[in-house]
Amino acid sequence: MPIDALLIFYYATQVALYQTALSRPASDISTLEKQDFKHVQLLYSCLQATKSVFDLIFSLDRKYYFYFSLITWSSLRFALIGLQQLSVFEDPEWDLNYVRDTLDFLWVLDELYARFEKAAAELNFDEEHVFPRTAKKMRLARAYCQERMAAPMSRTERGNSDYEDLPLLDDLWFQDVFGMLECQPNATGIPDM
Repeated sequence: MPIDALLIFYYATQVALYQTALSRPASDISTLEKQDFKHVQLLYSCLQATKSVFDLIFSLDRKYYFYFSLITWSSLRFALIGLQQLSVFEDPEWDLNYVRDTLDFLWVLDELYARFEKAAAELNFDEEHVFPRTAKKMRLARAYCQERMAAPMSRTERGNSDYEDLPLLDDLWFQDVFGMLECQPNATGIPDM
């Protein structure tokens, strides 16, 4: 496993550990005097670990994505879900604008879509290959998010964030978009390019 894949897995493991902070229900949020700053620190650590995953993924040559292992795809999935959850988490001490300024969920979807599409073009994959299909599905998911957020009510009217009720990253959706297991290796065990 290349060092980049190990680092991606390392940061995704941090995301998984820090995501425990997201399980705190809103009813547990107490008055300002009693707020738990360790909780907020865990949230920020989760965001930084998530950002590290995407920094590494976006630093790689797009052609390398084709050779991601199942562990790397799982790490990417975990980071996407973590980012989506961090982008909607309601807590008086959690700044959703900071999350978007640090690593915007929609920008990440845009970037992944663009990279998959370019990788498919560079590798001359036909429309039936998993990369072009995944890029198309990601473009549709991004369009869905953009449409849902085009005319949002203010947070005070709605009482929640702009990303409310985005069911994009449930397991079935992710398996459909990132169905990389559909790749068929050649006789040597390496997928054809």
